[in-house]
Amino acid sequence: MKPVNIQSATPAISPADLVRLRFEALLRGDFGFIYDSTHPQAPFRQLFPQRRDYVRFGVEHLPREQCPHLCRVVDERRPEEGVAELILVFRFGRAGEEHWLFELARLLRTDAGWRYHSGHKMTREDFSGPVEELGFADFAHLEQPISF
Repeated sequence: MKPVNIQSATPAISPADLVRLRFEALLRGDFGFIYDSTHPQAPFRQLFPQRRDYVRFGVEHLPREQCPHLCRVVDERRPEEGVAELILVFRFGRAGEEHWLFELARLLRTDAGWRYHSGHKMTREDFSGPVEELGFADFAHLEQPISF
């Protein structure tokens, strides 16, 4: 997979395509793309205000902690102008076991295109049904969603 320049690539890219590009960047270890495709006011940027700090963290920790196998967009809605919400399904391996993670991702449109802002995560303990039945309402019922 060839690296993508976020500044030249994203003005016309849909929210779902941006999520796919971010997943491909994770597989490549292109943590700079992940950082650059994150909205400047995202909670994530509070943890990593400097790009170099996140890139270093990603290189040192992320590949060893989990090995992603799948990222699929299950549903998408536009609750208001300039906002997209997507339900994402991730399958990954950790310690030789397969795990599932579900996310309600929020993306915001900027002058440069869509940017990832934040997300609420669920595990199989939170949703045990068939992936095809996962919906926006399933995230609304979380008592304390994992947010970032």
